Amino acid sequence: MSSAVLRHDGDTYPIDLADLQDDVRRGRLPGDAELHYEPWTGVDYLPIRQVPQLAEDLDAPDARLVANLSVFRWPWMATILSFAVLAVAVAHLRGDLPAVVYESDRSERFAAGWESILFGGAWWTHITSQFIHVGPLHVFGNLVAIGVSGWRVERALGWSGYLVVAAASILAGAVLVVLICPLPVVGSSTLGFGLLSAQLAIGFRFGDALPPRMQGKYGFGVLPVLLLILLPNLTLPAVAHSAHLGGLLGGGLAALAVRPGTTAPVAGVRRRQFLNVCITVALLAVPAALTPLVVRFPGLVLGWYEDVDIEGTGVTLSLPWRVARNEGVLLNAAAWSTSPASSDVLFGGINRAQSVHDAARLARTWERGAQLTLASAPQTLGPGWTATAFERRPPPGDTFRPEYIVEHQQLRGSTLLRLGYVVKLDDAGHPGARAALFEQILRTAKLGDPPKLAYARHKFTDYPEIGDNREEFGRQLYLVGAYVEAERVLAPLVDPVQIRGSDALRVRLDIWARQPEAVQAAWPEGPDGDWLVAVLDASISQRFYQDRGIRALAHLGRCEEARTGLERFAERRPDAAEVPELALVVAGCAPHAP
Repeated sequence: MSSAVLRHDGDTYPIDLADLQDDVRRGRLPGDAELHYEPWTGVDYLPIRQVPQLAEDLDAPDARLVANLSVFRWPWMATILSFAVLAVAVAHLRGDLPAVVYESDRSERFAAGWESILFGGAWWTHITSQFIHVGPLHVFGNLVAIGVSGWRVERALGWSGYLVVAAASILAGAVLVVLICPLPVVGSSTLGFGLLSAQLAIGFRFGDALPPRMQGKYGFGVLPVLLLILLPNLTLPAVAHSAHLGGLLGGGLAALAVRPGTTAPVAGVRRRQFLNVCITVALLAVPAALTPLVVRFPGLVLGWYEDVDIEGTGVTLSLPWRVARNEGVLLNAAAWSTSPASSDVLFGGINRAQSVHDAARLARTWERGAQLTLASAPQTLGPGWTATAFERRPPPGDTFRPEYIVEHQQLRGSTLLRLGYVVKLDDAGHPGARAALFEQILRTAKLGDPPKLAYARHKFTDYPEIGDNREEFGRQLYLVGAYVEAERVLAPLVDPVQIRGSDALRVRLDIWARQPEAVQAAWPEGPDGDWLVAVLDASISQRFYQDRGIRALAHLGRCEEARTGLERFAERRPDAAEVPELALVVAGCAPHAP
């Protein structure tokens, strides 16, 4: 039986057929190596590519990879994508792109981020964000990675495998940006890191199958370059590390998993390329399928909710993690935005006031040189709340987008709670999705004790026998409009026999004079007003005591005592501004039926 003889690289040597087939399958022998084996080649030496018995071995994945790498083919897909990034970047820096690209408050139309998905429904931003850059250095650094790594990835995986890696890189980067990053992201570094990672993964995947002259361009040979680029980026605060990490994971995993055209049998190359194009389209279309789900269930990207106390108000809001982390100040009120880059804010605060602010007064607060018009207000937050809305449009010469302002108010004693939001109107003049989110958040508002009241309540609960604790607790209840509870707490401090001036006396007089319904609710069996007469007798010249005491007696229907008190006060202080109004109150007094 004849033996097999191989002629390759100027050497001629016998070879075992099993070893021959294994070397061919692994790409260790090129197709132009010559074989002499009489049953297969006759008396001649034939290139192994012409030996029918080795055709299946030559179609093995490693052999096909080596054959494709041994013949130079221009990586046209990587070239096209690199030039596309460069062309759009130049147009962007020259100011030749549509105006919306340059408006920071409309970045959700082209920048990748959770706001783009949730508020803009812009599922395409994982693609458009790769073409927008913030400056020449940003473009240059990314193009180096895209050009060099893209060239080598396409050489190893073919143009269709390159597309799968690119799509997986930008998709994985966008997913991590949406889930983690607080800011919208632009720039093709996601793609660049994905291609670098793919270059690394190709070396691990194909190992010794790569021609020796190319092994240093993949695998561990790429690791120093990757670390040189990655490590300095970790120290930069303005870099989207989540996008880089996503690109690394997406590109690396895709390079390990994709079935490239370069390893496909000759007859199956076009089918493999077609399947990879379909995979690429599917990967790029994933956000289009998921965006409606995110819009319907915003908690998927808003994160967990946490209760946040608005300082000094006693109001608690349930804020998504995304919103709670972006705290600021608006018109001396606590404020939150959806991201540090967003000018749309939710706010909450408190003012001293005797009444709810009407639209005219609120307009003066919000005008700031702009043109304000009343707008349709949302439903109030509940009983005791009022809602007012404005549209604020820029004066001539200004270019800021029109805004929608909503303020909900509730008067609690002498404090006015103010909750609301300011959002940009969309191109159709509607408040948009942020307004809906903010309105939903405001409806989680829970009213509790403000800090001073909570502290006073705690001290009174622990030591009710201390008069100062009772007095401060009652005063704080009065300030937030808890008049019934305040009356019950303060009543033991006012001695009808020995009247002395105190905060408890002044607060209780004010409740009886201005909140008669609360007095009736506190003492349903009937309030005892004898102490009011004692107050009037003890403070004939003191305007506050006389004013509140006479009013309270009139509310109780003790008209004769109110009239007597007024006559004495008018005689002693005829110049007092309260006298004319008290005369009207007493004139309208009607004795209550026994």
